[in-house]
Amino acid sequence: MNEPTPHAARAADPGTLIAPAARLDAAAERFAELADGFSRAVAACAPTEADYLMGGSVVRVRVAGEELADAIEACLGHLRCASAVAAAGPAFRIDVWDAAATGVAGRFISSDGPEGVEGWCAVSADARHVAQERFGELSIADRRSRRTVARISDARAMTIYERARPLYYPLCLAMWEMGHCAIHAGMVAAAPPGDGGPARGCLVAGASGSGKSSTVLSCVEFGDAGLRFVSDDHIWLQAAVGGFVGHGLWGSVNLTPPQAARFGELARRAIPPRHPADEKSLLLLRDCAPGRVVGSAHIAAMAFPQVRDIDAALADRIPAMQAMLALAPSSMLGAAFLKMPDRPQRRLGLIGDLVAVAPGYRLGVGRDRRSIADAVARLLAEGMP
Repeated sequence: MNEPTPHAARAADPGTLIAPAARLDAAAERFAELADGFSRAVAACAPTEADYLMGGSVVRVRVAGEELADAIEACLGHLRCASAVAAAGPAFRIDVWDAAATGVAGRFISSDGPEGVEGWCAVSADARHVAQERFGELSIADRRSRRTVARISDARAMTIYERARPLYYPLCLAMWEMGHCAIHAGMVAAAPPGDGGPARGCLVAGASGSGKSSTVLSCVEFGDAGLRFVSDDHIWLQAAVGGFVGHGLWGSVNLTPPQAARFGELARRAIPPRHPADEKSLLLLRDCAPGRVVGSAHIAAMAFPQVRDIDAALADRIPAMQAMLALAPSSMLGAAFLKMPDRPQRRLGLIGDLVAVAPGYRLGVGRDRRSIADAVARLLAEGMP
């Protein structure tokens, strides 16, 4: 087993884990069982391997199962590393297999989690191992070696939501280990500058029904506005010199039926519901906005959409406290709902620091979708340097 890095050793402090859903007993044995399952799956089905740049670190993902590998690459392919970046080796490793495709079920089953809970997190007494289960995805992370092993029951049976965010828990935990805090927001970015500097991003935040997803989709729809997709619903904050960087992961959007009707051109490229539990369709940005998806951007502005009975979009500057009240509630409550290890006080502090440096705008969105993309592009041009 690899020796822990100094960062990994600090991460294993039990005090950094807040209110796990359950305690994981016999954690090392369970992790070994799951790792053995992956070894047997690899023997049955040759794995694929890819390095992705996520949150500033290289994450190496090995997959046994062709359909599962395709589903993961469809949402994460825009984060693929250049060979020179990946040469130093990964900071995190995720090994995952498709039980149905490989014929390897594994012995660690989800019934070990809290009864009646759809999605749970359990942590070992020494906080070294974290087990998580959500729908048909089960994973155990060894935080000291920075390796997560996961099993998907059957990639063919994955719901639209699972296909939109594959490896959800393992990737969330990796971002958490990097020290990044998740907030409930989308983000778009201007084209990266020619000098190789970071792209300038506009955070798009708000409660459900506020027009957040429609704003992001409008920016994607009108490619000549020069905007790039970063994320629709999850952004990880990282403090940086002079402000914050926002990191996205999955290049996908779930479309509700009203959104599919409104964004007809985009919806024609979406994957329709295919499972009884599906209520939305799946839009893969690689299909509708090839070359216009980026993994991160410097947060230069924040937009808080409000659906109005107007034609063209209107943007008005708002005070930092108003931006805080618009951003914090859903981000704090959403993090608790994820049933993930959390740092709530740090999250709230980072949100407070963010609204103090990035200008916030109330963005009235109406019938003219093109004007939404143009308004966001103007905010990025006029926002913080």
